[in-house]
Amino acid sequence: FDERELAEHKEASETGVNPYPIYAAVDKDRLNKEDTFFPGTWFEFTPHEAGYTAFGAFVSTNHFGGEFEGDMLKTEGKKK
Repeated sequence: FDERELAEHKEASETGVNPYPIYAAVDKDRLNKEDTFFPGTWFEFTPHEAGYTAFGAFVSTNHFGGEFEGDMLKTEGKKK
């Protein structure tokens, strides 16, 4: 498991060392063969933002892990 920070991936992709990374986490228990749509199944993150495409809900990775109330940031998250 590569434990480098997401910020390092950002730097490497911006300098052209690596292609731009887009990661996805999929809840395999919510996938099924009937093609039923579960909006929280896919979570995506890049060096710049993280969130759910189905909900149109993304936050800057600077605020990822923070606590929100509505659309207002209440507490900062740890650097990822």
